Amino acid sequence: MSTPEKKALREEILARRDALPPRERARLSMAVWLLLSEMEAFAKAGRILFYASFRSEVETYDMMLSCLRMGKQVALPRAEPRSSQLFFYRVENLDELESGAYGILEPSPRPRNLVDASTFDLVVVPGSVFDPRGQRIGYGGGYYDRFLVNEGAGLKRAGLAYGFQVVPRIPDQDHDVSVDWIVTDERLIQCRPVP
Repeated sequence: MSTPEKKALREEILARRDALPPRERARLSMAVWLLLSEMEAFAKAGRILFYASFRSEVETYDMMLSCLRMGKQVALPRAEPRSSQLFFYRVENLDELESGAYGILEPSPRPRNLVDASTFDLVVVPGSVFDPRGQRIGYGGGYYDRFLVNEGAGLKRAGLAYGFQVVPRIPDQDHDVSVDWIVTDERLIQCRPVP
């Protein structure tokens, strides 16, 4: 898929996502959470890399609070625009999050809370568009693609999306990195066998 086609698909799906009323977004996000929380990989995961939902994304705050109450360790990314990298920091209180480089809530960069992301059990991945093979279109910055190719290479990956964000096929591109599962409000899609 050429860049203009990819951009057009992203814009189309994001416009549809942005049009969701807040109550509907909350309802669909709860349905996503119910399916995520029933996954065996989630149940076995003691340490999870999450992301703080932004604008019309599947809402993750209640998910993270539930994980913390379950005794799971939660870490969130902090974007470093100069290097275009993500650094993950352990969070114990979501009230401590602060607005980051792109207006997304991020953890404070306290050195003692910096984690080795490669040691975590599961990474929850955002995206604008997915296909059933696990291919994804992000938001254009490539942060998660770089992370998943490098320190996140061995992690189990679950993408969160509303059902309409899953399209029949996104043609492969060299730099795109797929997810193992897509968790929507309608179904759990296993994209490939996971050991």
